[in-house]
Amino acid sequence: MSSGRVQRRDVRGQPSSHIDGLNEDLYMFQAKTDHIMHKLFAFFVFALVAAFMIAGAQSNCLSDGAACQSDGSIGNCCSGFCLQYVEPGLHATPGTCTYKS
Repeated sequence: MSSGRVQRRDVRGQPSSHIDGLNEDLYMFQAKTDHIMHKLFAFFVFALVAAFMIAGAQSNCLSDGAACQSDGSIGNCCSGFCLQYVEPGLHATPGTCTYKS
């Protein structure tokens, strides 16, 4: 008479033990966590590269009071604003980097 339990069988047709099932579960858990860890690693590498790119872009700007051109041909002001007056009929004279007031 059957006990009502279904036994798992391995590829050779032999009954599979409970330990084999635990090993399989552990392998699947490790595979999932490895996948998550790879994604986290890729995200942190991307964030680190982006942070260095932003820091590098900020250091290449003209300081407050430096000469500038409103078209950015000399460089960009750290403040983001170049105050330059253009007189009609004359070439534009350099402006100065300043903050908008």
